Amino acid sequence: MKKKEEPVKTTAIVAAQPMTPAEKAAADKLWEARVEEFRRRGQQCASVSLEYFYDLGGFAADVFENSRKYGNRTSDNLAKSLNTSQAKLLRMVQFNKQWTEKQKQIAVGRGLSFTDVRILIPVNDLAARNALEEKLGKGELTEVQAEEEVRKLVKNITAKQKEAGVETDGRKNPKPKAVFNAFNILLELFVGRLGAFSAAYDEYEEVDDPDRLKELNEQLKVTRSRLDKVVKEILAVQKKITK
Repeated sequence: MKKKEEPVKTTAIVAAQPMTPAEKAAADKLWEARVEEFRRRGQQCASVSLEYFYDLGGFAADVFENSRKYGNRTSDNLAKSLNTSQAKLLRMVQFNKQWTEKQKQIAVGRGLSFTDVRILIPVNDLAARNALEEKLGKGELTEVQAEEEVRKLVKNITAKQKEAGVETDGRKNPKPKAVFNAFNILLELFVGRLGAFSAAYDEYEEVDDPDRLKELNEQLKVTRSRLDKVVKEILAVQKKITK
């Protein structure tokens, strides 16, 4: 009789070691300090500055990439703690990654809002983005007009964009960097959610309390659903890359 194969455990795939009490306490302290910093900054003025969104994007990126550092917390936790959405957090991450510190300061000096920045995120050609920033700062473009200009730039890739803003595969097919940026951010989001799933799974195996087991079981279902959603988004972006 053929021996029945043992199912592969999730923990065998994710080599995440349980945190010691000291590590957990340190991670919790760091998390609370950073979250409180952005809560305070967000409450200091009626109109939150562009620097706030840039810095929060850097923090969110760190949470995506180093979930364990913050006690296995994820973008879900950060969004809820700061009363924002994951979609907006992702735009902040893109802002932080696509604008250098100097470029951000120029945008601030031009009086751009975060809405302006979100409109310009798909523009990978620095000269084109700079020109649009300048027009927005001077009031020569409305947000609606800027969105239309961005759509034209994304749709009609110029020779300059091909030289400076496009990657290619082995068949020399052009790959806009915006697609790769989206793919990378989704992968970071996936890693963060996978870390949360792994942490819940580890606790599930060790806990005996029926009520806590019920809570963890529900948490695992929700996290699995969120993982599935991100995987679908990754596959959708991957299709654009492999066209």
